[in-house]
Amino acid sequence: MLRIAVLLAGLGAALLCADRQIASGDELLVNGGFEAGTTGWDAPYGELTTVSSPVHTGSASGRLAGDPPDQLVHQWVDVAPDQPYEFSGWILLDDPSIVKVFLRINWFDDEGSPISPVESPWLAGSNGSFRFVTTGPHVSPPQAHKARLNVWVQPSGPFQLYLDDFSFTGSPPPSPTATPTPFPTPTPTPTPSPEPSAAPTTTPAPPPPEPTTTPRPPEPAVFPSLVNGGFEEAREDGSPYGWHNVGGALSASQTLRAEGERSAALASDTASTKWVYETLSVQGEAYYRLQALALKNDPGVREVLLRISWYDTTDGSGSQIGTADSEPLADDSPRFVALDTGPVQAPSQARSARVRLLLRPVSPASAVAYFDDVRFGKADAPGREDADPPANRLASQDGGGAGDPEGVSLGAWAKGTTLANERPAPQPQPTPDGGGRLLWPLLLALGVPAAALATVAGHAWWIARLAERNGGNL
Repeated sequence: MLRIAVLLAGLGAALLCADRQIASGDELLVNGGFEAGTTGWDAPYGELTTVSSPVHTGSASGRLAGDPPDQLVHQWVDVAPDQPYEFSGWILLDDPSIVKVFLRINWFDDEGSPISPVESPWLAGSNGSFRFVTTGPHVSPPQAHKARLNVWVQPSGPFQLYLDDFSFTGSPPPSPTATPTPFPTPTPTPTPSPEPSAAPTTTPAPPPPEPTTTPRPPEPAVFPSLVNGGFEEAREDGSPYGWHNVGGALSASQTLRAEGERSAALASDTASTKWVYETLSVQGEAYYRLQALALKNDPGVREVLLRISWYDTTDGSGSQIGTADSEPLADDSPRFVALDTGPVQAPSQARSARVRLLLRPVSPASAVAYFDDVRFGKADAPGREDADPPANRLASQDGGGAGDPEGVSLGAWAKGTTLANERPAPQPQPTPDGGGRLLWPLLLALGVPAAALATVAGHAWWIARLAERNGGNL
């Protein structure tokens, strides 16, 4: 029995080695052991730091801390199409607030458009030691030119976990072949020169100068006002400058857009909510308004909406202290539809905000939504002008637009209220004859003669009484 167990263990080890040889190749990941701090890695929503304990090997490991919903740590690498690759690493999951952790490779073509991803098996359950997780070897799609390597976390509450000794192996992308500069062939002289240092009769042309590029300043974590609301400016990896995503795959799309040359495409392939966000500085108690155009023409998308999340920190870190949402867009439309939070007041302690463009999928099936023309800034406090919501803006894919009475209704901010000092409008009083005619001419015509007769009669009575008292003599 012991001999059989040893044979089976040896066979399993041989198969594991054979599998790992399929994706053997160069190490393409930067700082997989976190020995150089967090260099090469990005945690767009959580907090990524390095610690000296616990570690799997070496002197450091990565520590990710955050809050729900999904969190991730990722790194971008260049890849070659149709080549085997494998993403793996060691994870210490000892926090019961974590539902599961897995690895994902998101492939992108040369235009930055996402291609179907691959994932590792889930890692779940608390354990006090590092455990190995791998996607196994996978051949990159024929169109793949870049890969985003994600450590994906699905928590149920505030959490922390540790990462170490990550690796992404495979074939490096082909280096561009430099075309050598042709040099003229020297013309030989009929008689050899007696001088060994004689120069050739033709001087080779110097190589062309290398193109110079102006280094771009680092992208700030917080902007004083919204940038790249039309998603026209893209990073080297194809994602929109200034914007980050939590869940899904974010890219700048030239296929469907409301204005300009690009829009933001947010792709989903899990059942969890995804969003795109930008962190901005705000002023407490001021009113702000978030607007954007959204295209929901994929039945795999349940709804899309806008959200402002307020923070009492200056960089959007920590727990949010309040939110304000637009009405969700749930109906499919062939055109971009305007979403609007309306004017909302920031909490008094707010110092920063994250504007979010959310996608809620129907299922884990692939789905995508598009956003364009995002606007965020200070607004006037809601008043009487907001009693009737404005007509929703709809824009065609080529930039045209038209009003649509059946568009998205705006939120409760647009519903009118009764003012305390509002006076009712005066109502017309009914006339005695039920009509609208004036009666004063008739009253005047009858009243004047009657008054004259009364005066004459009174005077005659007074004369008669006076004569009676004087014996008939006046």
